[in-house]
Amino acid sequence: MGFLITSCDLKIDINAIESQAIKLALDQVLKTVEGGFHARLGGSKDEVNQLLSLIKEKCAVTELSQDINISTDQLIFLIDSLNEVCHGIYIKDFEAQFRCSKREAVSLLEKLDSAYLAIENTKN
Repeated sequence: MGFLITSCDLKIDINAIESQAIKLALDQVLKTVEGGFHARLGGSKDEVNQLLSLIKEKCAVTELSQDINISTDQLIFLIDSLNEVCHGIYIKDFEAQFRCSKREAVSLLEKLDSAYLAIENTKN
C-alpha cells in the first residue's frame, strides 16, 4: 500500500514499492549511520525514528492509501535517507532487500528532491 505525503500544501503520491523503499531506507540509516548522523541526515536519530514510526503507523491502519502530513524538515530526512542508501551506504543485494532496483530508488530520491525544490521555490 502506498501513501500520500503532504508537505507545505504539496502532495506527493507514493506507490507501494516507493513506500517500502522509504521505510527500509529510514530503517537502514538508523541501523548503520553512526558518526555525523545529524550532518548526514539533517536531524537526530530520534527525529528520524519518529518519522519512521509515523509512516509505519499510518500504513498499518488500513489497506487504503493514507495521507501523511510531514514538515519540510521531515521531507529532508526522507531525501537524505534515500541518498545514503543509494549513494553512501553499501547494501549487499540491494534489490532483494529493497524489493526495487537501485535505479527505482534513485528515481524516488529525484521525485522527493523535486518536490522539496518546488516547496522552496514557493517561499521565494
